[in-house]
Amino acid sequence: MTTEDLVYRSFEIAAERLGDIVEPVYARYFARDPNAAALMAHVDQYTRGRMLDEVLRLLMATEYTDDQGYLNFEVKNHDLAYRVHAEMYAELLEAVRDTLRETLGADWDERYAAAWGERLGALLGEIEARLG
Repeated sequence: MTTEDLVYRSFEIAAERLGDIVEPVYARYFARDPNAAALMAHVDQYTRGRMLDEVLRLLMATEYTDDQGYLNFEVKNHDLAYRVHAEMYAELLEAVRDTLRETLGADWDERYAAAWGERLGALLGEIEARLG
């Protein structure tokens, strides 16, 4: 299986076992970063779900050519309007990965770990390129 296949498959398995991952991802994220929890305290469940939908879409993308404008705007907007710290991006993405890893349990193996490492590295690289 390719990296993309493994990432997609992990989402499929999580959907079958857990259903909606929004609450578990944000619970893990906020436990990891109380500053993020405080920053997002005013954000309702619907908006959190929409935000996570975009994160998942980007995690499933095979390349970011078509998303350049979106990423440019979002990273700049999060910095200027909301004072999002650079480490918050990695913490959120790691919360997604860790929620899926926990949900997959014994099915999570080195193939999934490598695929997720590659996917997080690619997306964080795109984000970090815009933070400077």
